[in-house]
Amino acid sequence: MWTRTTGSSSSGPTPPRPCPGATPGAARTPWPRPPDRPNPPPVPRETIRMAEREIRDDREKGRLEAFEDGRYVGVVVYFVLDAEPHALVAVHTVVEEGNEGKGIAGSLVREFYAIAAREGVPVVPLCPYAAAWAEKHPDEAPVPPEDVVRAAKEQLKATPELW
Repeated sequence: MWTRTTGSSSSGPTPPRPCPGATPGAARTPWPRPPDRPNPPPVPRETIRMAEREIRDDREKGRLEAFEDGRYVGVVVYFVLDAEPHALVAVHTVVEEGNEGKGIAGSLVREFYAIAAREGVPVVPLCPYAAAWAEKHPDEAPVPPEDVVRAAKEQLKATPELW
């Protein structure tokens, strides 16, 4: 693929820059692949399988847990604020070793916000991951009122066993 440099259109096309780490002067494989290097055969559809993810809310224990194919893979630990408006307060998010990078923590926090929205209560993300997720997804994670955040911090400080 040729690219045009910025500036005057009379400068003409310029060759593309080599990829970082490429060997200078090495031959590039054109696309599509040449006949002597055909594409690998397609993988049969029945062998492509995504793990079935299930998220369960155990309100009594303050745990929103993720399972893949029935196996526990992560959790958001939370509590319900005693004071009105009974916000859901995320205090810790954990993904089990070997399951990182699969979007499990994001799925948990997204569902946590969805539960709160269905119940009509705010979320107070005291967990650093949940707070970072909320900043990246302002359309799904409304900012809680400051007095609710203050009440959540006070309750957590007075009851450290909540997390």
